[in-house]
Amino acid sequence: MLKDVAEVKASERDDKEKLERNTKQIVEKLRRQMANLVDMCADGDISREVFHSKKKELEDQISNPEK
Repeated sequence: MLKDVAEVKASERDDKEKLERNTKQIVEKLRRQMANLVDMCADGDISREVFHSKKKELEDQISNPEK
C-alpha cells in the first residue's frame, strides 16, 4: 500500500514539474513575441493602434499563462 502511495506522489510531482516547465516555455515565447512586436512597430511595419492592441493581448497572456 505504501508503495502505491509513493508512486502516486511521485507522479503528481512529475506532473507539477511538467506544468511549471511548460508554463515557463509559454511565457518565454510570449516575451519573444512582444519583442518582435516592438521591432515591427519601430520599423513601421504595423501602426501604433495595432501595436497597442496586440501589446495588450500579449501582456494579458503573460500575466496569466493559465488561460
